[in-house]
Amino acid sequence: MQNNYNKVAVVILAGGKSERAETAKGLRTIGKLFWIDILIKYFKDLGIDNIFIGLGFCNHEYLNKSILLQSTNHFINLYPENGSFSTLQNVLKETIAFDWKHMIVMHVDHAKPNPSTLEKLVNMADFDVAKPVFQNQSGHPIVLSHNFCKTLLSKPTTSKLNLELKKLNKKQIHWINVDDATIHENMNLEKQWLKYTSR
Repeated sequence: MQNNYNKVAVVILAGGKSERAETAKGLRTIGKLFWIDILIKYFKDLGIDNIFIGLGFCNHEYLNKSILLQSTNHFINLYPENGSFSTLQNVLKETIAFDWKHMIVMHVDHAKPNPSTLEKLVNMADFDVAKPVFQNQSGHPIVLSHNFCKTLLSKPTTSKLNLELKKLNKKQIHWINVDDATIHENMNLEKQWLKYTSR
């Protein structure tokens, strides 16, 4: 299976308050590395150059501490109280003219997907949306086509991505079976983070 990561972008959404964690979720550490830096390095090592970070409430903390973030395209949502969809829109507004065909949408409190999962998702052909499925349950990250991302720019900033996806017909979404339990892993809570990092 051939993939072309030169035409793939990744957005990592890190605009929330992180109220349920002891610190900004992307600034929790594994060893001496911040999680946001681990994610950036992970995608860079896969050969993805178009990496975008959506910041919001904790932007000063991220920019003061993260090493890789300072050399990565990052965009600050001035109205993060509108939610993660507005942070995504803020990134899209600045990057829609860039040369990419598909965008991987990743929340900073999601586990890293296996490379094989990403490979399947970005080879989604002409679908607007690709979603991974493990044991009959969908997960993350999802991949959006460039054309579909354009349509999101005209939606209300207070909308949610899940609501916009529900408006699509079945032919626009590609459900891809993967052998990857990490697509169901969230690290919203501190105990979830500790469980993930203890393996």
